[in-house]
Amino acid sequence: MTDIIASADWFRSLVLLRDDLTHLDTGSLYLDKDTDKVRYDHYGITRHEQALSYLDIFGWLNGMMENVNLFLGKIFKHLNETLRDEPIFQMCGMVDGRALHRWVSPVGDLTFNSGRCGAWVWFEKPENPSCPFKDTCGAYLDKAPPQGWETDSGDAAG
Repeated sequence: MTDIIASADWFRSLVLLRDDLTHLDTGSLYLDKDTDKVRYDHYGITRHEQALSYLDIFGWLNGMMENVNLFLGKIFKHLNETLRDEPIFQMCGMVDGRALHRWVSPVGDLTFNSGRCGAWVWFEKPENPSCPFKDTCGAYLDKAPPQGWETDSGDAAG
C-alpha cells in the first residue's frame, strides 16, 4: 500500500493549490481566444521562481481527476484483496427508529438480497414494527439463527 501512496506524485501539487485556494487567493483565469483554452495563473504559488500557470486549466483538472480516480482504484483494489469471506454484522435499514441488520460476507457480488437477516428476531414480534422489505428481501428468506451468525468456533460473530 505504501508504494501506491508514494507513487501519487501529483498529490503535493494538488494539496498546495487547495491550501492556497482555501486560505489565500483564488488566482486568475484568462480565455485564450486563439486556442479557446482557459489559462490559470496563481501568483501566490511559485514554481522555479515563477508564478504558477496552467495554459489549459481544464485539461490539467481533467488529468488530475484521472490521477485521483486511478489512485482510488488502486487503493480500493488493495483493500478489497484484504477482505475475508466471513459474515459481518451490517446495518441494512431503519424502521421506527430501530436498526435493521443482517450478517453478510463482504466478498463476492453483493445485492439487496445478500446475507442472512438478523433483525427478524425482534421485528416478527407482534408488538414491534415489521421490516418493510421482508416480503422481497432474500436475506429475510435466509434468516440467521436467533443468536446471530455462528462462526467456526461456535461463538456468535459481532
